[in-house]
Order: sequence, then structure tokens, then C-alpha cells
Amino acid sequence: RGKIITSPPTAELCQIMLLDSAHIQEMDAEWQTRKNNRQGKKGVLPLYTMEDAEESLKYLSPMERDQIITVEPGIKARLRNAGHILGSSIVELWIEGMNEETKIVFSGDLGKQDQLIVKDPYEIFAADYLFIESTYGNRLHRSFEDSKEELLEAIQYAVSHGEKVIIPAFALERTQEILYLLGEFYRDGSLPVIPVYLDSPLAIKATQIFRKNKKYYDEEARAIVDQGFDPFDMPNLHFTPTTEESM
Repeated sequence: RGKIITSPPTAELCQIMLLDSAHIQEMDAEWQTRKNNRQGKKGVLPLYTMEDAEESLKYLSPMERDQIITVEPGIKARLRNAGHILGSSIVELWIEGMNEETKIVFSGDLGKQDQLIVKDPYEIFAADYLFIESTYGNRLHRSFEDSKEELLEAIQYAVSHGEKVIIPAFALERTQEILYLLGEFYRDGSLPVIPVYLDSPLAIKATQIFRKNKKYYDEEARAIVDQGFDPFDMPNLHFTPTTEESM
């Protein structure tokens, strides 16, 4: 029942992401239970329910990054920017022992340098113990510029041939990056005004949270705002938050 300490944007995103995840857990458990029943097996329970998710939200305790707080006597913490998605944070912990203080760092998911929208990851130079992710530790990714050019060329081809482009994308982070790039293509003249539809209630809610939290943008995204533009908007952009509008 302790506090869940997060950055403010993470607390906002949890309001939508946890409930969506819990809904998926319930639907998956219901489907698996029906399948098991047909085979004479026991049903299964979701890892957590919508009720569990809603209950957990009461314990969220937002805290700004770059400040040291006392979590409990003898334990201090500080959040640093992880540069992965809006609000993502590295956690620094200082724990007092009998004779000395120990510093533990949890990296969380780390972003790349020059990531869209959010600032680059904060560099931490010292820790007694480091817990770090290694999802892509053994892979080399193609350059961002190559991927960006491929996206632009695909859309330009579709526009010139009267075709449509359907982009499946994660509701959080990837959708906002695509909107950001589409806006950039429009502003620099690479694309004409074309209808764009964001057909995901969850992605729409996440985008609205991104729009609210401008103070966490990197310099490039801030410059777009300072010029009077919304980084996630363009002419003829349509949100379809309901099933009826989607159809």
C-alpha cells in the first residue's frame, strides 16, 4: 500500500494505460477460461483486473525529476530523464547502511540520443550497483534518417497514386512520433494537405497527454511550439474516439 513515485507525465499516462492493460488482462483470461472449459480444464484469472488498476491509481505520488526526496528514513531517491517516452525516468537510490551509504541506479527503458519529442537520456556517472535494461544490447539499428526517409517516400508514393497508407502503431510513443513526423513533412512542404485519421481512443488520449506536457519536450519540439505550431497537429487531421466515428 505504499506510494508509487513517478514523474508527473507517467502518473497521467498510468491513468489510461493501466486501465487499458487491465481490460486486456480480463478479456484474455475470459477467452482462455472458455477454451479451458471446453477441454475440461480449470479457468484462469487475470493477473490484475480493472478494479485492481483503479485501486492502484490512488497510490500514485507524482514528483518532479532532478530533486532528491526522502522516501523513508535512511532512503533517498531522485528521478532522472531516461529519454525513452514522455515521463520515463532513471531512478537513483541512496540507502544508508551501518557504516556507509550505498547508491543503486535502476535505468528503466532507455531512449536513444536525438530521440523525437523528449530530451536525451541523462548521463549518470557513478553507482555502487546498476540495474540496466538490455533489450537491444546486441543489435544494431538502421539510422533514424533512413527510416524517416522511407516513411516519407511511402506516403509520397501513395499520394501520387491515389492510394491510402495504413500505419499500425503502438498507442503510446510510436503514434505520437508518427504524428510529429507527419506534421514536420507538412510544414517543410514534403507533403501536401492530406486527410490523416488517428483511429484509436487510447492513442488519442495519450496524444492529449503529450500535448499538455510541453515542459518535457526537447529543444526541437519546443521550437515548434514557440513558432505557434502544435507538434502533433496538421491540417485535415481527424481523431475518431468512438466506434461510430471510426466507421
